[in-house]
Amino acid sequence: MALINTSLANLVQGVSQQPDTLRFDGQCEEQLNALSSVSDGLKKRPNTRYVKNLLTTAVADGAFVHFINRDKTEKYVLIINNNELKVYNVLTAGGAVQTQTFTSGHYLHINDGSKPRDIFKALTVGDNTFILNNSKTANKTADASNAFSHADNNKAIVFVKQGHYQTDYTVEIDFTISGVAKTAKATYISGEPESTGISLNARAGRIASVLRDKLNDALVVLYLPYNEIIGVQVIPELHPVLIEPCDVPFLKNSTVKLSASKKTPIISFTL
Repeated sequence: MALINTSLANLVQGVSQQPDTLRFDGQCEEQLNALSSVSDGLKKRPNTRYVKNLLTTAVADGAFVHFINRDKTEKYVLIINNNELKVYNVLTAGGAVQTQTFTSGHYLHINDGSKPRDIFKALTVGDNTFILNNSKTANKTADASNAFSHADNNKAIVFVKQGHYQTDYTVEIDFTISGVAKTAKATYISGEPESTGISLNARAGRIASVLRDKLNDALVVLYLPYNEIIGVQVIPELHPVLIEPCDVPFLKNSTVKLSASKKTPIISFTL
């Protein structure tokens, strides 16, 4: 067979078991101790570094182990065994930073002879870790929520997920006072980006905050006594505008409209 002379742009497409004729140029048949990276190309697999002993004894067979990688300065490992939970700081390895024992009747208590790793599942979201016990059946409590028509259910959330430049954001509340139709309206214009390419005026948090303030001001003009009761507020970080007309008679059964561009309603719902 004659030699083939060719060039490859990179080798970052990993391993392929397809025939040579169907395989991409950047793929290989076998890759040992190498890591494919779009930014760095094909490089040697990172090594393992010994830091220190986390435990004085080996982890028991069947124990549940979950790593919590919060950031570069916070790394933990959670171990559950013999109905006892221990959390260790991986970076300092100075012993368990949190210990809790599960007695009979506790949600995370399991019977003797059961292996925690076969029963528990964990998920870490931000600063919270949720642990699921597969051996327990979830049951409803005797407490019941209020009926859908109850005043506490008369709420609405306008969620500003992401802002954009040169966009009009409008929230309208249509309601009736003594048979007369009224509309509380709040509009925010994000404007053009700055010379740096960014603009604080297009941030979701600012858009939600300004809409809240303007909506409150509009309700003051239309019906002063109820402005403090409606409780239009902004929840930090999540950027929704929460509208709570649960105690405001004229706002019950009102309609909330949201538009994210000029005269283009994209959300409309009734409280």
